[in-house]
Amino acid sequence: MRRFLQVTLLASTPSLLFACHKDTPSGAGGSASASTANTASTADASTHTDGTEAVGENVDSPASFGLPEPPQLAPGPLRVKGYPDNVRNGMNDPADWAGFTKDGAELGYCATLGGKVPVTEICNTIDRKSKLITRTNENRAQQHDNKLAEDLKKWRDASGLTELKPTSPTVQKPPALTGNWPFTDIAVEVMVAGSTATKKGDMTPASVRLGGAVGDEAPVFPFTLASNPKPQAPPHFAVLNFFALSPGGKELGALGHFNACEYCDSFDIKRWTVGAFAAGIYNDTGFRHHGKKEYAKAAEYFLKAVFADPGAKLPAYNLASAYGRMKDPHTQAALKLAIARGGDATKKRAPKDADFELVKNEPWFLQLTQ
Repeated sequence: MRRFLQVTLLASTPSLLFACHKDTPSGAGGSASASTANTASTADASTHTDGTEAVGENVDSPASFGLPEPPQLAPGPLRVKGYPDNVRNGMNDPADWAGFTKDGAELGYCATLGGKVPVTEICNTIDRKSKLITRTNENRAQQHDNKLAEDLKKWRDASGLTELKPTSPTVQKPPALTGNWPFTDIAVEVMVAGSTATKKGDMTPASVRLGGAVGDEAPVFPFTLASNPKPQAPPHFAVLNFFALSPGGKELGALGHFNACEYCDSFDIKRWTVGAFAAGIYNDTGFRHHGKKEYAKAAEYFLKAVFADPGAKLPAYNLASAYGRMKDPHTQAALKLAIARGGDATKKRAPKDADFELVKNEPWFLQLTQ
């Protein structure tokens, strides 16, 4: 059993890094890199959806497997702690525009970066599959191009992105995250983790962690926004540059901004369905109870996660594990769902998992895992 599982997203999420000098930043055209998020699990190996996998996915309801549906909550406003906050310190170059496009198809930012004259402008967005789309005012030779600059401005102004205007050289505050969602027992939280020195003397770059607290529970932070893991100078300054609900309210989008020194800025963009975001919080909260052998409470949160995100694999497996520890009558239904979502890997893993010790000799268990 492992406390945290490194999770690779379905499609790479861009983390755009700029070198620390005043000339044209290296990688000004944008580059995609694999991003990960920590998700608590009783499983040793699986994939937890970050939201992109679940969009448009046709998955049978957990209720069709015989699982009890958790109590319905009335939709209500998103409650957020730790955002918005000031994103400017006078040295960094945060995004000037950010958000979803009007149709919700793209999520991203526009920024003015580096010390060149004319300035380098760039807009990076990701689509619903996290594919990076880059628009810039420079040509392939990294020289300013008037036609590209005109096209960039025209797209940006019509895109639907929100302009983030600074009020002073050291003050710039993004708009609050507003809107309604169905997971009103969760208070969303944002935590900025500063850079820290490791035992070897290296620096762990600053990052932004996202999560929340269910009811009176302590918060958990399943999702991370981070810079390129090997920048020339590890960022010591990190902020949540933008956090918003998509048009229609089905997705959450976040933009992290990171700075190490002048002209050394990077960004990380991520988007989740609201169900996947809530499921990550329910799942991690449940795992904390599972680790304390509070299996009934753990199952309560795993069940919420299973219904919140129709594409998530780990919550279904974790639910079966918690039920298995109690020899609950719903263990069979939960394991069926876990296998439907996790496939052969789940069939092979379950017989070796101590969570199923009380049921591993049951005929239904042997049939499901053969």
